[in-house]
Amino acid sequence: MEVLANIMASEEDVYIVDRKRISRELKRLLPQDPNDTESIKQLRELGYPAIEPLLSHLIKWTRQPDWPIASPTIDLFVSLGPDAAQVVNRALHSSDRCLISQVVTKIVARWPKSAVELVSRALCRIMINFQLLGPDLEAAAILASHNLVEDVSWFLSTLAYDKQQAEARIAKIASIRSKISGGEPS
Repeated sequence: MEVLANIMASEEDVYIVDRKRISRELKRLLPQDPNDTESIKQLRELGYPAIEPLLSHLIKWTRQPDWPIASPTIDLFVSLGPDAAQVVNRALHSSDRCLISQVVTKIVARWPKSAVELVSRALCRIMINFQLLGPDLEAAAILASHNLVEDVSWFLSTLAYDKQQAEARIAKIASIRSKISGGEPS
């Protein structure tokens, strides 16, 4: 593949992206905007490990599900599985709630057990820290479906707490609706 030959060719055209050295040709393949789906196609054709230096940059394009680039980028990360685990793990430890939610529900949820095992500790952390916000239950479902629950007692008590909190939240919503609708049941 000619692009790969150019990417590996000259040492003088080296750039730093996310603290990794990449060639000018590889840098040109980085998406330019949320509509740049063509760059993802080219990177997919180039394949792993050639695109490995770009993965930490690429995962950022998955954070907004309505961006045209999100879906093909998600599919790329799903196809990489364990090869993308280090970058996915860093994303799961970030403070970007949108990114974490997308990565858990759209990427990790589609991974095989061998890949999920590599991020299972991050999923446990998400179960605790994202209560009632979406990715917590998805993280629990992924761990359970791959039989990766290490401490069953802790896991079940966490789910019981989540259920209790959800029921309290539903009761609060019903109370608010009742106040707004003049006491009529919702």
